[in-house]
Order: sequence, then structure tokens, then C-alpha cells
Amino acid sequence: TAGLDVTWYGYGAPGSVATYTITEWRNDGTTVDFIIDGQEYRGVKLQLIAEAIIRQLAGALLIAQKLGVSREALLRVMPTLRPASGRMGLFAGVKDTTIIDDTANFSPVAGVAGLQTLKRLPSTRHIAILGNMHELGEFIEQGYGEVAAEFTGLDILVLVGQLSIDIFGTH
Repeated sequence: TAGLDVTWYGYGAPGSVATYTITEWRNDGTTVDFIIDGQEYRGVKLQLIAEAIIRQLAGALLIAQKLGVSREALLRVMPTLRPASGRMGLFAGVKDTTIIDDTANFSPVAGVAGLQTLKRLPSTRHIAILGNMHELGEFIEQGYGEVAAEFTGLDILVLVGQLSIDIFGTH
């Protein structure tokens, strides 16, 4: 790092200059306060619900500010941001429902994060549909166990795929 201009961001980073606080979980996104290199962005309504994506947005805002992008431009663009397809996207469903599409990569980490996020949304019922987690090898039982620990608080759980049924059972 000698000669480099190093900047840290994120929680726990020494001297972090880009932080965020999720102040509200909504069925259509979140409301977030950012502090980016001393610049405050309060009450930003995002269409994002994945905390990992919001953390990455804090880093992107830091870079944008360092490149001279105006605060006004950043405030205009943030509410329009959407996650990539299959990465914790929000969709309006029938009968006043909200659907989270996190189908791109079902892994223990993604499964736990997805279920935790689902339970944070202000809904009267929380329904999860989970598929198989292939490619875990000898860690298959441990991986499924990590996800199963998050089942508390769900109203309905739907399992798709023989592997998930074999691990979790049919009841």
C-alpha cells in the first residue's frame, strides 16, 4: 500500500468513511441513511432490500463522490437502482403480496440472508420457497442446517427439488 491512497469503508473497517444505517424496512424497499466521506444522505428510499447490496452501494457512493459526482446526481439515481435479476429483487404479487426473487444462487449464506430479510419486511405472512443447494459436497448437512435455523418466524415453507426434500423432510 506504500504510495497508494487507501480508503476504507464498511462496518468494522479502521477509519471507515462510508457507512449506512437501514432505518426502515418496507415491502417495496428500504429507507437508508448514508454518511459518505462526511456527506450525509438521510432518508434515501431505495428499491433494494439486500443488506449486502446496500453495503456495496455505500462503497460505490464513496467512489462516485471521489470522482466528483454531485450530491444531487447521487440523490436522483439512488431511488432508481434495482438489483440484478435473481438477486433479492422485489416484485408486486397478487392480492397485495410482495415477492422477493433471490433465485440466482441458493447457497447457505444467500439462503440465510434471504430468509432474514424476508422476516424483516412488514408483512402479515412470510412465505419462503426454497430449492436445492447443489455443489456443497461434504458440507451439505451443515449448509442446509444453517438455512434451517432461519425457519422460525416463517408462516409457510415450500421445498422444491428432491435434495431439499431429502434433507428437510416432507412435513
